[in-house]
Amino acid sequence: YLLQLTHEDKSWLKLGFAKDMQIRTKGYGLLEGTECSLLFYRSLSTGYEAMDIEKSIHREMTNYKLDSKEMKMYMTSTGHTECYPMEVQDELLSRLERLNT
Repeated sequence: YLLQLTHEDKSWLKLGFAKDMQIRTKGYGLLEGTECSLLFYRSLSTGYEAMDIEKSIHREMTNYKLDSKEMKMYMTSTGHTECYPMEVQDELLSRLERLNT
């Protein structure tokens, strides 16, 4: 999945995988008032497949990741190491959409 998260004037992207999106997003420890928008979601046959795809994209996009220490201020529990700036939205969506072919 690819989420857009917004808290006040800060927006960022979160790439990940989950069996249950609601449980996963609650686990982030998001600051009160943070809005979540689902930009992309694809159901895969196994969790291992989803994990492999996610890891591959994170490796390819590692230079674009947001600073995890800064993101921990917005995502106080988990997920803060897998965040990207809004500027790479098109690139991430392009990579994810290629999975559908």
